[in-house]
Amino acid sequence: MPKVAKLAIITECQNILKVLDTTLAGVPSFLLEGQTYTRQELRDIFQSAIDATRKTEVANVAWLMAVDAAKDTYKRVRLVRNAFKHAMESTHGKGSLLVTNLALGTKAKPAKPTAETQVAAAEKRKATRAARHTMGRKQRLKIKG
Repeated sequence: MPKVAKLAIITECQNILKVLDTTLAGVPSFLLEGQTYTRQELRDIFQSAIDATRKTEVANVAWLMAVDAAKDTYKRVRLVRNAFKHAMESTHGKGSLLVTNLALGTKAKPAKPTAETQVAAAEKRKATRAARHTMGRKQRLKIKG
């Protein structure tokens, strides 16, 4: 469905064409911004705007349909690829040359944080709790009052 601006362009141009054919049917030419246009030239200009707007809408719908088709294809490929990968790993082993040459990728395991990273994270958590005045479950139980 065309956007509001496109509908406005189509409606305006259709209204101008209607006025050119009815109310201004007896006027042979028009002087617009220093240039003279015949009624047929004006009709052609406004009709070309209508045609171009409709053409873009058709192209947009075709593009959207192509995108949907591509997404469906990618889903199918992903399913078959994963099944193929698992079949090759189960028959030849995960570290085999065949599986490695397929380059289907493996899930990367997150790197284990270093001791310095863990200490820095603990300090940041402690600072955040202090800044927000938050307490853990056991800390809240200690409060009486």
